[in-house]
Amino acid sequence: MKVVIVGNNDGPLILLKALYNGGVDVAAVGLQKEIDSDLARQYQDLIDDDKLLVGFHQNSLLDWLQKFSPTCIINCFYNFKFTKILNLYTVLNIHLAPLPLYRGRHPLHWALINGEEKFGITIHKMEAEIDAGEIYWQRMVSIDKGMTVQALRDKLMKELQKDFCFFLEKYFAGQIIPTENEEHRATYVARRYPRDSKLTEWHDRDIIYRKIMALSSTTNPAYIEIGGQIVYIKNATEGSRRYVGFGAPFVYQTQKGQAGIVCLDGRTLIVSSLLPDKYMFKLNDRF
Repeated sequence: MKVVIVGNNDGPLILLKALYNGGVDVAAVGLQKEIDSDLARQYQDLIDDDKLLVGFHQNSLLDWLQKFSPTCIINCFYNFKFTKILNLYTVLNIHLAPLPLYRGRHPLHWALINGEEKFGITIHKMEAEIDAGEIYWQRMVSIDKGMTVQALRDKLMKELQKDFCFFLEKYFAGQIIPTENEEHRATYVARRYPRDSKLTEWHDRDIIYRKIMALSSTTNPAYIEIGGQIVYIKNATEGSRRYVGFGAPFVYQTQKGQAGIVCLDGRTLIVSSLLPDKYMFKLNDRF
């Protein structure tokens, strides 16, 4: 077998390490985007420079792949749809979701915000339709309260890493019976943008809490706007008070570096980063 891994960031590196430790040779690795020097060194420790492509689009990737004639391409977090490549090679895709559920971009963010109690990671055959294609391998993990996107990603990728060599061995031996990626059960999530991190769901304290905690590890953490200023909030705890008479979300408590907020469901939340003196708010201000 001749395996080429493509993708972004440390996704291919995790697979490369798994195969390296299992004594499986990887023909080449392609990274769609540039990486920092530290990550580059980690790749170079495991694969020769002439087998590592950094920075490509689909046409340049096609040209590069001709040098290796791979039996199979493993995609791990390449950001755009393959088209021409699917006509020439078998491509397996790593998707951080329990397909057919949560097809699309940023499934981990949405799963945590939505309050899922468990979540999965899937290897499936890549097709022209996004996150379609028969399923070859899938694992589920539990979601901890207050879990961040990074923590859930790490937990799922550990499941993949520990089983990846065994999966490939069985796959190339023809010992895996694929399951249908059932279209009638499919659900989809939309790509997230920085503006989607704004806290607007004050009708439900739990959603606000989950959103703050989930996004705390991302480049676009949860935020609010006060007096035209954006205030990022990276931590919260659930308050014990419950209100039954009020007209809008409001500040019920102020302390150094944090504030207590009453949500529209009457439940309370203590959020950090809200400095009363800096942002000029006080007790009973509506939020």
